[in-house]
This record gives sequence, structure tokens and C-alpha cells, in this order.
Amino acid sequence: GASDEIFPDYCFGNADADAVYVLCSDGLHHELQDDEIRDYFRSEHSKDRESITQQILKLVDLCKSRQESDNITVGVVKTLNGSK
Repeated sequence: GASDEIFPDYCFGNADADAVYVLCSDGLHHELQDDEIRDYFRSEHSKDRESITQQILKLVDLCKSRQESDNITVGVVKTLNGSK
């Protein structure tokens, strides 16, 4: 960033089985609402690496279409349940 200090958001708790966690820069979050991001990563859209990658690309394109000028960084973590 442009400042000497950063103020990240932190969340603590237990990870749910088969959950998807999105880690992103403010470039993604500026132009999208939380529920929009959540909808892109519902379980039916996040079955495997390829489907998650496609959802990330769609979100980045959506941000760009909304004229986001900041950098856009997205990382996704998907947990697995114990039986897989």
C-alpha cells in the first residue's frame, strides 16, 4: 500500500468442512458487496480448482467493468471434509 502502517481485517474461529474462504485486497472489495462475493463461491460454484479459478476470473472482470482502478488480488482457500 501507500502507507507505512497497514490495518488488516482478522477473523478467528473454526474452519467448517467444505467451506470456501476468500482472501482479497481492497481492489476486489471496493466494487463488490459481501453477498456478491459469497454468491460466486457457493458450493455449486466451488467444486474443484477449475471452477474456483473461473469464479475468481469472473469476479475480477466484474470489478474491472465497474471501473476499479486499484490492484485486485484474490486468494481462495477451500477446506475438505475428513471423508474425502
